[in-house]
Amino acid sequence: MAKTEITTANPGNIVIPLSAIIEQLQGKISSSEIDTLLLALISKRINEIKPGDLITSDLINQILADIADLNLRVAQLQSQQPATDTAVSIRNIIPSGNLTVGQEIAIEGKNFEFTNGNAYVSFGNKIVFSFKAGSRDDRLITNVPDLGQLPPEGIQIPLTVSNPTSTDYRMVTVLPAQIPLYGNILVVPGTIEPNPPQTAQDILFPYTITSAASTVGTFVIRVYLGSAGEQPSDTKYDYLVSVLDKNKSDLSTRSLKLAPGASELIYIKVTQLPFPSQFSIVVMVTAPGVTGDSGVKTYTIGATDLNDELLALTTPTYLPANLVSGGVGTIPANNNLRSSMTLSIEENASITTATYDLSLDLTDGSGWTLVVISPTPDKDTSGKPTTKATNKSLVKGAAQTVDFAIVARPNPSLTGAVQLTIIRKGQSGTTIKKKTFNLGLKLG
Repeated sequence: MAKTEITTANPGNIVIPLSAIIEQLQGKISSSEIDTLLLALISKRINEIKPGDLITSDLINQILADIADLNLRVAQLQSQQPATDTAVSIRNIIPSGNLTVGQEIAIEGKNFEFTNGNAYVSFGNKIVFSFKAGSRDDRLITNVPDLGQLPPEGIQIPLTVSNPTSTDYRMVTVLPAQIPLYGNILVVPGTIEPNPPQTAQDILFPYTITSAASTVGTFVIRVYLGSAGEQPSDTKYDYLVSVLDKNKSDLSTRSLKLAPGASELIYIKVTQLPFPSQFSIVVMVTAPGVTGDSGVKTYTIGATDLNDELLALTTPTYLPANLVSGGVGTIPANNNLRSSMTLSIEENASITTATYDLSLDLTDGSGWTLVVISPTPDKDTSGKPTTKATNKSLVKGAAQTVDFAIVARPNPSLTGAVQLTIIRKGQSGTTIKKKTFNLGLKLG
């Protein structure tokens, strides 16, 4: 048998052909044992190739065969997987944080199936099928629907997105709709303490603040003072002024938080009244969109105050009563809302008769029909009733009913606002005091 050469490939490395190994082992171990040994050597070389190792065609062919086998296995696995993932997934809700009834939101994710018309969203048990422009299979734009009466702190509900085969949800907190603040605030003076006022005394001026605004508001109180012939100022004498609550404790914020229809008694304290004869005071109460004041009231040092500045207007009643909530009347098309209240002279007033003008005006919106029922309205040049009643008389102890109606026809705007104005007139016809009442309108 020819002898197989053993050579040196590189310094420190010896190359031994497999044929030389087989030749040396023949006769010493069996053929099956030689095959097992050679397989082990080849397998090890596949896993551990080191610098200087001999790369044979057998090894390369085995590697190519293994790669082909791997490709076959990958193809088989891929053929067993579904072509696409159809499960709904919510990734994000914009904006983040608490949601508000009526607010526009965007829900981002995947597999909503909007294009196929199969998407729907649930807010608790309220289902929404309609979506706004810009919606896609991965983005749904809609408004938070009306969920009925909600507490001020809102409620936590699941927001669910579904397609025909799957759903996903997120827990969200939904707050009640934010009603814009508008309307009126009534500022009614009471009888001062002590009465009559004296120079260099501490004087308390009581005022009842009543909200006729559309929703809860925080109202800031400003006090204007001035001596005879001087324009009342909210800064010149402010160092003498304190605002007290109903318990005559300091109201350091000079503000009140009032719900619609709520009243609160406050006191304006003037320390060491500095005026020697006559002086005037005005209390103004404001919030964004709402302003009311007491009107200018003049006092005379040493003269008893009879508090005759204001007429009294009661809180209105409505028919049907269920159409009004939160200072807004929701009136169905071709229906009407009737409001009734009572106008009278304050019992502690020094006057016994008063002359006043009344007007009912649409201050926002269009197409709403307004009707003054009582007192008898004026007529226009064609003899048709107007929404004004001028030069009406009021006698102390005999209340006047003030009735008006709002009709949702022929084609009113979706929202609006109406204002009732009553002006008490002096002997010269000038305005002594103006009272206003406001009501928001919404087409039901």
